[in-house]
Amino acid sequence: MFRFKKIIPAIIFFSTISVISFGLNSTNYCQTSKKIWKIAIFRTKPPYAIEQEKELKKSLKHLGYIEGKTIIYLPSKIVKSTVEDFAETAVSVKEILTLKPDIIATIGTQASVPTWQILEHTDIPMVFAGVTYPVKHGLIEAFGKPTGHNITGISYAVPVKKRLELIRKMFPDVNRYRSIAFIYSGQVLQDFTYMKNLKSLDQYERWKFIYINYFDYAQNNPSYKLLIKKLKETNPDLAFGWYSLDHLGADSINFKRLLNEFGKPVISITANQLDEGAIGGILTNHSLLSLKQAKMIDKIIKGEKAGNIPPVEPTEYLIELNLKKAKDLGVGFDPNLIDKADRIIR
Repeated sequence: MFRFKKIIPAIIFFSTISVISFGLNSTNYCQTSKKIWKIAIFRTKPPYAIEQEKELKKSLKHLGYIEGKTIIYLPSKIVKSTVEDFAETAVSVKEILTLKPDIIATIGTQASVPTWQILEHTDIPMVFAGVTYPVKHGLIEAFGKPTGHNITGISYAVPVKKRLELIRKMFPDVNRYRSIAFIYSGQVLQDFTYMKNLKSLDQYERWKFIYINYFDYAQNNPSYKLLIKKLKETNPDLAFGWYSLDHLGADSINFKRLLNEFGKPVISITANQLDEGAIGGILTNHSLLSLKQAKMIDKIIKGEKAGNIPPVEPTEYLIELNLKKAKDLGVGFDPNLIDKADRIIR
């Protein structure tokens, strides 16, 4: 009788502990192993955003996330390029919210700014990438400082000054290369902001800047014909651009026509433009940006708050040269620059 009384409580005690332990383990298992995270992607249309979306998915796979088992990608939303399209993007965000995403990843300024205007009033974390000026556009207060809100991300641009320094290294002859045209659309937010930064530099690296807005307000569209007309009128020594030039680069026929009709060096911002015949480029490393964006998403999935993850500004860039095009245009690059190039087309 005495032994029986001692055994029963012991059995009850250990049984209770086992049940509690099993319950806790089951809860943890459901919260981690069995949860499938729904990720929505909003991106802009140009080639850089396509490449970044592809690299983001590749990076998440590399980090161990298997589509259909641990993560699900909701249908990607491709947003339009002008500021007046922000309202349309906001509608798309509200539609995606009905699918109850766990995380929203954005690529590009036009995708990120209007998306955050909706998400900041929800509890859904947002991780942006490919935003040229996230501080000036109100997404964050500063780089390297946790936002305290449900947002973090990585910027895009090679700083304007650095880009101009590198272009001057490509074209050091200040007598032959004095004027440089910045091709932009006055209706694209990051183009307009980039232009304002250029204007504040005032002949930096002895460049005379020519600003060519090729948005046709009468037709409410960027106009290739207007671009060629203005290039012929202003006759710059070479040309470069930002978002809108990348957008034009997606149109292979018109981009090649631009190169042929302009007949002077064009500096690219994406590798595919170099393949089409641009003379060289100072490029953002899309693969690296996407990996950093994926790692931020990984931290959120593992329990970190987006507002505790400091947003970062990229410092890495790629130099690519098209020696075949350079020869056609009678341009000779410094051998040291060629040695340092990340990619060369001969």
